[in-house]
Amino acid sequence: MRYYFFRKIQFFLLVIIPLNVHVAQTLNLQAIPNEKTQIGISFDKPSYGSVVKTSTLSGIYQLFIDVPISSKFNLLSNFPVINISTEYDLGYGGRKYKYEASGAGNIFVGLQTHPPVVENGRSITTFGIFLPTADEKVASSGIFINNYDMQKYWTNSLGLYFNYAYQRTSDYGIGFTLEFGPNFMIPTKGNGATSELFLHYGFDLGYQVDKLMMNVEILGTAFLSEEANNFEDRFNHALSFGAHWKGTTFTPKIFYRVYLRKEMRDMIDGVLGLGITASID
Repeated sequence: MRYYFFRKIQFFLLVIIPLNVHVAQTLNLQAIPNEKTQIGISFDKPSYGSVVKTSTLSGIYQLFIDVPISSKFNLLSNFPVINISTEYDLGYGGRKYKYEASGAGNIFVGLQTHPPVVENGRSITTFGIFLPTADEKVASSGIFINNYDMQKYWTNSLGLYFNYAYQRTSDYGIGFTLEFGPNFMIPTKGNGATSELFLHYGFDLGYQVDKLMMNVEILGTAFLSEEANNFEDRFNHALSFGAHWKGTTFTPKIFYRVYLRKEMRDMIDGVLGLGITASID
């Protein structure tokens, strides 16, 4: 009886869950290359709790472009913009403080390898530079909203970026992506400014049913060059969960990101992310 039960479960999985899942999607990790040009836009909306109110359009906007330039390489670029409109309740006499500003983050230009999928797995490397274009008026807000990509908002610095990713999918709709790499920030302005070195790492687990892919991610940053009182103070982690809808041309996504470190949670409750990517022949 138990044998026939498990056979029915196996048949159900083979019929319902799609096969040949070759291109997995992630929520916050580095872009997954394919043979088509990809253009994407995204919006990260922070929530600071009841003390700080934010406007509907306050957050991080990004334009992403991924263009195959050969059979082995893709050209990547990313253009972040931060728009901040907040109102702080000072807690006495009904007094409030408003702050409004907008500006660019650090523009990224890089190359990404585009290896074929072999036995449902492949290794992808990305390397490039972050140009020192971040606006000081909004850069710190960008770091709090998206700490995993803090190199996009590090002011007065030229960033050297490297990322290694291993992606693996299965014929049962389950796939994962693991990535890690160093970030080296070289100061371009300011007397006494020092270079900074930190490590980023992330893991995405996805499950696809038909065109819907559900994801959960762990994101981490390790500060290697800064002094810290305790070893654990060098690390910052976040948890993201969300979903993609994989269309023929368009892939929209939605996710929510929360920080696991108490000091970060005391400053920001979470981040709602929205995005859409278009694949162009």
